Amino acid sequence: MIPAPPTITAKKPAKDSLRELVETIVFVVVLVLILKLFVVEAFVIPTGSMAETLLGYHKRVECEQCGYEFPVNSSEEVEGRRGGGKFPVVGYHCPNCNFPGKLKLIEHEENRGKYYTTELASRDGDRVLVHKAMSIDHRGSVVVFKFPSDPQLDHVAQNYIKRLVAFGGETIAIYHGKLFVHKSLAYPDEIAPENRSDLWDRPNTYNSKPNAIAAFEASKLLNFPDNAGGFELIRKPDDQVLAMRRIVYHNDFQAKDLLKTPPRWKTSGEGWGAPAAGQKVYTHSGEGRGFLKYEHLLVPNKIAKDDFSAKSERLRDFAKPAEPNLIRNFMGYNAGVRGSFTDPNAGVENADNNDNWVGDLHVECQAKIAGPDTAVILDLGKAQHRYQAHFAGGAVKLIRTGPGGKELASRPTPMTKAGEYALRFANVDCRLRVWVDDVAIDFGNEADYAFEAPTVFENDDGNQEGWTKINDKNEPAAIEVRGDVTVSSIVLWRDSHYTNADAAKPPRLETMFVQPGHFLCFGDNSAQSHDGRGWGLVPERLMLGRAVFTFWPYKRIGFIR
Repeated sequence: MIPAPPTITAKKPAKDSLRELVETIVFVVVLVLILKLFVVEAFVIPTGSMAETLLGYHKRVECEQCGYEFPVNSSEEVEGRRGGGKFPVVGYHCPNCNFPGKLKLIEHEENRGKYYTTELASRDGDRVLVHKAMSIDHRGSVVVFKFPSDPQLDHVAQNYIKRLVAFGGETIAIYHGKLFVHKSLAYPDEIAPENRSDLWDRPNTYNSKPNAIAAFEASKLLNFPDNAGGFELIRKPDDQVLAMRRIVYHNDFQAKDLLKTPPRWKTSGEGWGAPAAGQKVYTHSGEGRGFLKYEHLLVPNKIAKDDFSAKSERLRDFAKPAEPNLIRNFMGYNAGVRGSFTDPNAGVENADNNDNWVGDLHVECQAKIAGPDTAVILDLGKAQHRYQAHFAGGAVKLIRTGPGGKELASRPTPMTKAGEYALRFANVDCRLRVWVDDVAIDFGNEADYAFEAPTVFENDDGNQEGWTKINDKNEPAAIEVRGDVTVSSIVLWRDSHYTNADAAKPPRLETMFVQPGHFLCFGDNSAQSHDGRGWGLVPERLMLGRAVFTFWPYKRIGFIR
């Protein structure tokens, strides 16, 4: 028998752990550099020009009266104001209940003497990922670019983030807070420069020209029909509508000091129980018609905007009655109170172009229904008309009342049995929109209606904005029910409002031509945004990419709409 040959085990080469570690680090670094250079880069939002879609440096404030939490701009506290000086945020103005609150101060003492900071620290801006390889071809995209005037300042890149509103060759119009676009308007009386590759610094060359004004007026006479070759209203998609909505009133957050004053949501009609102070849940029974009607009631504050010092009273002026007001483009983010690090009694509310009427609203609620035959009607007023979403029988009908009123569309809904449903109804950009349990119902273009420029103005409408007392002051929103229904978690929102560059009043027409090879970009915080309305256009060569995702802070993680 021949013995088996001995087993020979091949000796493995010794691992060079250090070499492997170095190779791994080099690979990761190279991969990150490639991704950063060509695909994705992270940016930090420094300012509030895109608030509240994206936040810059801010303080997260909770109103001491209603408990509503909201962000307040603190860029001037962290980075300082252009031209010098840092100003701490020492107070706020609640967008939900209108209370002028004060932040607690902490006293410090050093060799230089006493100084003060607020107990509430500033938070960094949102951290976002920018996709550099994604094409810039979608109106409404949030984009990052180098500031044309100073792409670098003190060897630091000046990267701006805004929303893309127009492409080269288009003319944009701002009118009554809305954007309109003409895609082929020519300017024969203007001599186009031979080099049209970098014309950002000539923003006013083609702006508000007679032929643009004439084209707009011609389109206005026809109520801006789509695809007619003239100016058309830009209608935001649903996801952008939700991103750009701003709080008007959340009924679950009612101010403690206002519980003895008339409520903003008031019951009327049949079937309701006795009203209670601070009521948040409303139960209706029977087939009678029950109504919940909203008035934007505000109790005047004792404090003046130009005297927000520590000596001023942070109180409502209950000697004056609560009165219905128009819903305006007020935003708590812009209404922080700037103070002094050395004087605890200093404080002046920030100036804000926040007194434009906004008629485009959203109303949402939780509705617990006894069955499909129960009816819930969400109702929004605007100028001469009211707009309604009728939920009943497993369907929703969209109805416009007033001059030329009619049923616009009807679609089935999931509300085919007893249960609780989240309902949302919005009237934005002359399009009615409905969501049930956060799922949008597709109406195609059947839910669109023509933009009608106001021509008749009420006596108190000195700015000729076009509102009416009956629909926009006395009852901008309402909910009607029939049958056994419980309504709760009622929230009213408004749409963002585009202001003119110089905040002129009455709201006037302003047009801007976008040179070929350029983009026009605006901030979502139109009342306080340093954007294309002031300094012009963005050359294509300075466009860095699309902001697609917020990855920090964790509560704001998600795709950017």
